[in-house]
Amino acid sequence: MIHPVPRETQMTEFTRITAAVLAGFSLSGALQAASHDAAAMGNVCEDGYSVTDVNGDGYVSPIELNAYSERQVVQMDADQSGSVSRDEYINCNMAGRSAGSLDRSTNTVEMSAIDADGNGVISISEFMTAGTESAIAAAEGDSDAETEARALVHVPRGDPDAPLPELSREQAAAGAAKMFVALDTDQSKDLSEAEWLAPIIPQVDISDILTREFDMADADGSGDLTQSELIAANEKRAAAARAAAEENGEEPSPDAPVVYFRYPHVM
Repeated sequence: MIHPVPRETQMTEFTRITAAVLAGFSLSGALQAASHDAAAMGNVCEDGYSVTDVNGDGYVSPIELNAYSERQVVQMDADQSGSVSRDEYINCNMAGRSAGSLDRSTNTVEMSAIDADGNGVISISEFMTAGTESAIAAAEGDSDAETEARALVHVPRGDPDAPLPELSREQAAAGAAKMFVALDTDQSKDLSEAEWLAPIIPQVDISDILTREFDMADADGSGDLTQSELIAANEKRAAAARAAAEENGEEPSPDAPVVYFRYPHVM
């Protein structure tokens, strides 16, 4: 069973996890060694962190940032016009969120077990820590922890009755982060009791946020994003990710922590 985690332990664990969150979803060695062809390097609309943090170290380097921006233009550009329209930008960024609508009818976890500081809401750090520890315990054969992990960690699901796949610590943290984002329907960065108890996770509509992102990136106001505009926008996003990470206790780094880069509206 999940036990409340001391606040200082929980924050230390979260800081460590954010440095490597979703490293387990990074590209395989074969893809890392592949050419820089956009199709070979993964899909930016579906694969999440895997096409951002290519070497799986938990950070986005300038080289990875430029490569990601190049893939954005190719893969977001559905009509192959050479630039990315507002609709293409929004549709791509929403595509990877569809898996967030999951059945949580097996959720038997008490909210108080996750709410480490007892303030009545669950923060992303509390959620990620509990989800990660549950998944690791489940991998070691704890059946109670497996039930808990299913309520806390998003994993690709085929047969809902199939055993929870064995996840690394980074994969578990990644899945918990995605589950939190899906549950946080009011985008308050905390889960209320109603959000926590929701049996079905609705897909959160962040189209307004994406529209604002697009408009800020569209430097010339043309209504389309070029590769240079996407690179510039991603550089600003990386700088904001580094600043947000430092505010949350991360050590300063020239690279952007991937979790802060990919989910700026949550962190």
